[in-house]
Amino acid sequence: MALLLFTPTSTIEANIFQYRLDNSPFHAEWNMRTGAYEFEEQEELIDELEEIITNSLAFDIDGRFELQN
Repeated sequence: MALLLFTPTSTIEANIFQYRLDNSPFHAEWNMRTGAYEFEEQEELIDELEEIITNSLAFDIDGRFELQN
């Protein structure tokens, strides 16, 4: 398993993302230390997950994705 991290650039961006996440079929853990949402997924599906999240949840949110193995 790998972690796909999404880090919004501001609190407002994080609040919008959290609202959309709560109303979606996706699950992520909020890491207060890093300020990132952590999506756990099989490594071979990470690119697809990033694309889906970008298109459905984060399409207008300023933030960045990172892969953590």
